[in-house]
Amino acid sequence: MGNWTKKRLKNPDFDPKSHYGVSNGIYKITVGKNIAYPKKSGKTIYIGKSGNLGKRLDDHINHRTNKPGLQAYLRSNTRVYFSIKRVRKHQRRQAMETDELKKHQKIYGMIPICNMRAEKKRR
Repeated sequence: MGNWTKKRLKNPDFDPKSHYGVSNGIYKITVGKNIAYPKKSGKTIYIGKSGNLGKRLDDHINHRTNKPGLQAYLRSNTRVYFSIKRVRKHQRRQAMETDELKKHQKIYGMIPICNMRAEKKRR
């Protein structure tokens, strides 16, 4: 499994479509302040997957998603960062996302706070 890319700050100059293109993989959204999770504090608020990372992150930034908790963070004055892991195969993307969610749950005591509703539907 590859490494996470360097975090990119969400700001008016950041264009995920041109920066990430039509990459296939998983992404992580983090914030500048700590989130109080059951086992320890962390900064990750969401982990997701996409066959077109640039478009998916652009959709999040421009509020074209149905994730109210994530949208609240993106609209706030909180510093928000994006990082990705690229993958070649669709099947691997699902496994990578699942692995990252399980890792987060093991370390922090729960999945990222903005994944909560979507994850309950999947399981």
